[in-house]
Amino acid sequence: MFPSILLEHEPAWQRFREKTVRNHASNLFDKLGVWSRAQAIVFARDRGFSP
Repeated sequence: MFPSILLEHEPAWQRFREKTVRNHASNLFDKLGVWSRAQAIVFARDRGFSP
């Protein structure tokens, strides 16, 4: 059961703690072999990904 503070209309991104997001980003950077968000963007762009 979710705490009552989490409302159905609340965006999903607001349900994550900052530390959780940093951990996921760090794991993704490790898998991509990069060490910053900017490098991850270049990595993706060079491989044909676009927003």
